[in-house]
Amino acid sequence: ALKHTPLHTLEDYLREASLREAPQITDGDEALKQVRAEVSELLESQREILKAASEAEDEGTVSLMSEYIEADEKFLWMLDAAAGE
Repeated sequence: ALKHTPLHTLEDYLREASLREAPQITDGDEALKQVRAEVSELLESQREILKAASEAEDEGTVSLMSEYIEADEKFLWMLDAAAGE
């Protein structure tokens, strides 16, 4: 819709990704911490995109990012509840 070509290959995604695989985590508490840290990082990126989209008056992306943020904030809340925090 914005006349740009999005990334569309796995190679593109891997090159651009800021999150990296966690090496062989076998402890449940450590796994929860890792997932929580990664979702928190995603939320930071989503908020930056939301701000940029708002400034560009790109309402479609604003709506999409708002939905992602809402879902990930709920997921963090559930992770915290599972960890007893």
